[in-house]
Amino acid sequence: MPTILLTTVIPETMLFRLELIERLIAENYRVVVSCTDGPLVQRLRAAGCEHQRIKINRRGRNAFGDISVFLQYLRIIKKTRPDIVLTYTVKPNIYASLACRLLRTPYINNITGLGVIGQKGIMQKLLFMMQRVAFKRSSCVFFQNQSDYDLYRSQRICGGFTRLIPGSGVNVSRFVPTEYPSDQHGLRFLTVGRIRRDKGYDDLFAAVKMINRHEFHIAGAVEDGSYAKKTADIEREYPVVYHGPLEHEEIRELIAQSHCLIHPSHSEGMANVVLESASSARPVIASDIPGCRESVEDGATGYLYPSGDVAALAMMIERFASLPHEQRRQMGLAGRKKIESEFNRNIVIDAYMEEITKCLGEQR
Repeated sequence: MPTILLTTVIPETMLFRLELIERLIAENYRVVVSCTDGPLVQRLRAAGCEHQRIKINRRGRNAFGDISVFLQYLRIIKKTRPDIVLTYTVKPNIYASLACRLLRTPYINNITGLGVIGQKGIMQKLLFMMQRVAFKRSSCVFFQNQSDYDLYRSQRICGGFTRLIPGSGVNVSRFVPTEYPSDQHGLRFLTVGRIRRDKGYDDLFAAVKMINRHEFHIAGAVEDGSYAKKTADIEREYPVVYHGPLEHEEIRELIAQSHCLIHPSHSEGMANVVLESASSARPVIASDIPGCRESVEDGATGYLYPSGDVAALAMMIERFASLPHEQRRQMGLAGRKKIESEFNRNIVIDAYMEEITKCLGEQR
């Protein structure tokens, strides 16, 4: 029975790989997941996975802490003896890959987004250098949008095979079109994402203050302490409802109750909540960045605006609000069709199964 080890930081990100995990288990693979502890670990175990706990701070930049992450991956790989390791997010992509190289274990990487790597400077140069070493023996590096793919190719970071996939895809059987809400009592806009600067919350809050009407709902954990007060203040003074961090099923319910998703993020790999909202037949207003422009067709399934431009964001919200109810509904249905044809999660799963099969064949 071949063993597949999937590595990420927090168990929540494994929700977007759950169907891949189920496919692997159904095809008689032993699946081990390496991530931090959390409530969703039990769900992964219930699906048939083994769990290997790792201590890792995805935002930490402590050199000694990162050495510890590398050593933990060495221990986990030696213990579980995987045939292939699948890595996701920046630190696992680097440190699990380096451990795989040392132990001569095949591995496949996934660039889920740039994050701090997208910020030019010494840190970007250092991370590029580390990734060149880490990815040198990769069996395949998956990219979630064309911009990231072009950047890594231009920097000659990937030594081997590369492949473009539509993000994590979306389960179109789970996120299905629901009845579009009536606008009799006004419009309800939704924003879902970790509450910090790079996710565009300063822009969103400023736009809400400019408009000061409609109903704005926010869901997500406050990751930057300064935003706890900002969020509380805007909820108290403006038509904003903060729901806090929610489970995936609760977010699906909020999407169903909303007329439109607003996604003001400054950086993405491929925004999962955008795919899920569009799959649910809800229009999307998003910043015009890689990972959003691929999934939102401007004027047809939603609107794109220049990232960081508060006035443009406010204008797009008002433009959407001025549309007749039926036109907004049709915009959502157009988004659903786009997701079905271009972003079905089965496309991603099939790509992974092809690369895993190829990798196992080369080992024999």
